[in-house]
Amino acid sequence: MYPKVNEEFIVDETNETDVSVFVEQYGFEKCFSAALNTKENFPSKSSGVIEGESFDGVLVDFITHNDEMYKSEGEYIYLICFNNKVIKIGGTRTGMKKRMGSYKTGARRYRNRGTCATTNYHLMEAMYAAVMAGKQVDFYVYKVPTIQTTQEVFGETKTIETSMFTHFESRLIEVFTDVNGTRPVMSPNG
Repeated sequence: MYPKVNEEFIVDETNETDVSVFVEQYGFEKCFSAALNTKENFPSKSSGVIEGESFDGVLVDFITHNDEMYKSEGEYIYLICFNNKVIKIGGTRTGMKKRMGSYKTGARRYRNRGTCATTNYHLMEAMYAAVMAGKQVDFYVYKVPTIQTTQEVFGETKTIETSMFTHFESRLIEVFTDVNGTRPVMSPNG
């Protein structure tokens, strides 16, 4: 009934750090969870859901727990967790909804055409394998504060919002590494 799991992307999260460390210490909030992209899980979809073993579209989609945070634009740091263990730390400057839209381009049909980013494909396959194995897949999110500065730009004074998420993301990976001894399994150089 479902497409075969690509065993190359099965992630063992058992040795990763529990998300409670980041929720308690830094205030991350559960924003959404991954679920099989079926009519049962997403009844308002009229098409684009799993329709059998040969389906090559989006295999998992996202159920929101915090609609406002999910839809807001801005910079965020997020933790992807399998069974409450952090497997990836990521960041976005355009908001979570747009980031998840980008991840959805990791569908098999786009990979087969060679038109999706490797990271998106790997992560979508890992989430699909996890959900198919009965694991809970959740995204915890932290809103990065905005900083504005005034700068003279070629003779005109401008108010500029500076991008901060990469600093927060790299620091959180350092914190994770200090606690866990390694980077998260699905984070760069993990």
